[in-house]
Amino acid sequence: MTDAFLRVPQEPFFIELFQRWQESPDAIIIRDLATNTEATVGQFLYDVLIQRDFISNQLDEESHKRLRDPDSDVFVAIFGGAGYEFAVLFFAIYSLGAVAVPLCQRSSTPYHIVQLLIIPVPVSRIHLEEAQYFFRVCKIALITATQAAADEARDLSAPVGMKPFVLTPGSQPAPTHPEFVLEQASTPCNPDKGFVVLWTSGTTGPPKGVLLSRRSAYLAVQAYQKALGLSPEDTWLHQVPTNWKGGFDFFTACIYSGTCLEFCAGTFSPEWFWQRMQQGGITCAVAPTPLLDMLSESLDVIRNTRPLSEYEQAIRGLRDLRLLCTGSMRVPESVKAFWRELRGGRPLVNLYGMTEVVGMISMMDWKSDTDGPAVNDEGELCVKGPLVMKRYLSSDPHAMEGVFDSEGFYKTGDLGSIGPNREIFILGRASQDVIRFLGWKLNAPEIEDALRHHPQVSRAYVIGVADHKTDQRVAALIVKTESTGDDSNTMQLANLRRWLAIDQGLPFFKLPTMLRVIPHNHPVPTTATGKPAKREIHDVFFGPEQIANGTVERWDLATEEPDISNRPWDWEGVEGK
Repeated sequence: MTDAFLRVPQEPFFIELFQRWQESPDAIIIRDLATNTEATVGQFLYDVLIQRDFISNQLDEESHKRLRDPDSDVFVAIFGGAGYEFAVLFFAIYSLGAVAVPLCQRSSTPYHIVQLLIIPVPVSRIHLEEAQYFFRVCKIALITATQAAADEARDLSAPVGMKPFVLTPGSQPAPTHPEFVLEQASTPCNPDKGFVVLWTSGTTGPPKGVLLSRRSAYLAVQAYQKALGLSPEDTWLHQVPTNWKGGFDFFTACIYSGTCLEFCAGTFSPEWFWQRMQQGGITCAVAPTPLLDMLSESLDVIRNTRPLSEYEQAIRGLRDLRLLCTGSMRVPESVKAFWRELRGGRPLVNLYGMTEVVGMISMMDWKSDTDGPAVNDEGELCVKGPLVMKRYLSSDPHAMEGVFDSEGFYKTGDLGSIGPNREIFILGRASQDVIRFLGWKLNAPEIEDALRHHPQVSRAYVIGVADHKTDQRVAALIVKTESTGDDSNTMQLANLRRWLAIDQGLPFFKLPTMLRVIPHNHPVPTTATGKPAKREIHDVFFGPEQIANGTVERWDLATEEPDISNRPWDWEGVEGK
């Protein structure tokens, strides 16, 4: 064998890529619209293996020693949005046996497409304080970056004495027909070593890094391929950030399955989506639940203002989608019905998952032949198996407390029930103190504690109120002090949000967006033991009638608040979620 052949590691993803190359070397596996890049399987493999050597040369001897240790992990950060260069960096890091830590570049991608369309957040870089936390918690050995994120990576790495490795496209151009051979003498990495760290919101404090193993990643992409029927015949429209669970899962599943990934984060909008549907050729796409409403509104504009042929082409492209996936929050039945009709009878694919579990949470046989405690068919959903994370990475020494139950099941915090055909129905949150807002998890007592410091607040109760755009809104019930008058302007939501942000340092995403203020002597429902009855508080103070008659002040999410929405940790440093 001559040096003209590049040696491919005998690792699960690379074995699949090698086989794809043998079968169809010129098949397109990635199309990046932002950089106008179209890469074949051969080109992608070549670029990954070349960059692997460059990155390896940047690592010190101690890192190489830990790479060879089956029980140690080496963490390498990636600055950059979803696209071809990110994909090359990620799999180059994977090929070395290291753990990739994606850190989304805010300005290069719609970091949460729904955020951009719902909440006007100032576009800026990750804050230095946030970056240093990520570097420290993971003990980052090397920082890498795409071309678009190079300046950001340099600025954030300099204060910690590190120099980033910046991928340079075309630094070693691929031959017209690159040749590859599987390494024969290589020893595969321990599958229990880390694969990736994805960040998830901590209900209190900074975000937690979810460390997922190589084994779990491989099993997850196999499950995706089987459940979604992914194949090289598919083209997946990919607009979601790759440091977010959904965006990352679909990215790796498509690479494993040979599905063409069409990265469009830099161009995506509801209007652009329909233009792309008119062109055809897309078979799979994902739209977070709130985005579905925006897509339907945009389609109405096309129908009412554009030629009929454009509308018909858009519908034709939509119906050509074999899969239209959604998730991130509950999908109302009316929305399911609307899209089923629009797609000519094809239903939405509703996915249920979480950062701590690679892939989708699938239903296993809950019946058992062994003796043990009876299993109820309604209660908190708990998950166990090789797809569950290894552990959290966090500055909080108590981050792992209460995460698993006594039998080793991961506690999702969601209530569910089991249907007659073993399907899972999500009923809500197991705790009224945990609120989900646009993918973030919030801890109500933390917000209540901050509110109680206000001089005009006697008591404060914070709950989640269902919202079709954000999953839940943070709703605050304020009991005024006896001395507070009825005309106090400080009890208006705008003033209260600003006070919480500036005086109490509460991150932007935790600020209340609904407010109800009641007098000091107004009764509040409690349990028999005197604790707040939050379900009753919801019904009594934040029911549909109270919201409709104006008793509840409701914050317009489109309101700009630039001075309190771009501080460190306002978005937990995980803007890509």
